[in-house]
Amino acid sequence: MKKNLSLAGQFFLTNFWFAYNFHWSALLVVVVQSQIHSLVPDTMQGRALGLVLGGGALLSMLAQPFFGGLSDHSHSRLGRRRPQMAIGIVVNLFAIYQLFVAAAHGQYVAYVLWYFVLIVANNAMGAAYTALVPDLVNEEQRGAVSSWIGFMTVLGTIAAARASSHFMGAGQPREMMWTIILVVVVFFVITFLGVREPAAPEARPFHLKEIVSSFKFDFRAHPGFGWLCLSRMSILFCFYTVMFFLEYFLRDVVRVANPERSAGVLLEIASWAALASAVIAGFLSDRLGRRAIVYFTGALMTLAALMFVYNQSETAIRWAAVVFGFGYGAFTAVDWAMVNDLLPGADSYAKDMGIWTVSTIIPQVISTIAGGLIVDHFNAITPNLGYRVLQGVVVAILLGGMLAIGKAKGLRPWQWNARKA
Repeated sequence: MKKNLSLAGQFFLTNFWFAYNFHWSALLVVVVQSQIHSLVPDTMQGRALGLVLGGGALLSMLAQPFFGGLSDHSHSRLGRRRPQMAIGIVVNLFAIYQLFVAAAHGQYVAYVLWYFVLIVANNAMGAAYTALVPDLVNEEQRGAVSSWIGFMTVLGTIAAARASSHFMGAGQPREMMWTIILVVVVFFVITFLGVREPAAPEARPFHLKEIVSSFKFDFRAHPGFGWLCLSRMSILFCFYTVMFFLEYFLRDVVRVANPERSAGVLLEIASWAALASAVIAGFLSDRLGRRAIVYFTGALMTLAALMFVYNQSETAIRWAAVVFGFGYGAFTAVDWAMVNDLLPGADSYAKDMGIWTVSTIIPQVISTIAGGLIVDHFNAITPNLGYRVLQGVVVAILLGGMLAIGKAKGLRPWQWNARKA
């Protein structure tokens, strides 16, 4: 039986999500878009961005389950998770440094290759880290810890928005690079030293057969988990499509003077709104049920997507960012609670969390590769038509995701009266 985590224990477990989201929010929303724009002609920016982000996402689909299975089979005096986390972080930080060097020297091919190295290393670290949550958190604390994760996620995004807006908007990529590295190192050390892993089961050899099996999951035996992943993919498709093409949308449609800075400002506005909902949504999901929060999330993000399509002044886009952020914050707060409700078994937490993480990756692949093709193709027919078509696709897929969550059996139901009693 897992013991209740103290507030300090919850903080040590979840604080690295601040650094993780600082790292990726800064890179994906501002840094990578800005650097790709500087490396290729304007007419190819959508496809070039799709190659980098979509190719990296495809690589993640292979890396996550593999490294998750490897972590499940690991055994050392430091635990199953932390040694793999440490190795992944070291390679991750070196790859970040090389990524910025390639951008500074105008080397697109080297940039793509180092981005792929970054993806592999980050997935090695992330597969082990995500398994710590089901390792340590009992059923009664899932909503609370999920709120912590949502809070750290949004707080990291806010900090990334402020830093990337300042440094990239001022043409200081080197300072942005060292800021990312410093934040990741500090918060990783806090988690590495503060978390005490449970005793690992006896280690089993990780043979080729195990490597192959790490990519398999029987969704027929666990249909609730499958429907959850499908719904999650739909919601995240909306999120990634808006975020990955935000800077180009601001440059081409809204025609702001400094798209890097404006993208950072919008990310910060959305993140503050997300923080407001993330603080309470995880706790409320323990009483109102997980589905109620997801339906609320979907309604707000659909509204925000429509606002992006039909309002193209910078002021209107900022209001859309508020609505979008409030909905997404609620989703981040309940996201981890839902997967912990439906994980199949304790002997394969890291592998199953790797499969769950693939539901993060697939919408990245679709949104970046297909999104880049849609934007470039339809913009060539009529200026800015590509962005309208893409947002229409977003709304349709998001609505489908709302239907899918209704089929995910096993989520915590409405328990308000029971909890009060």
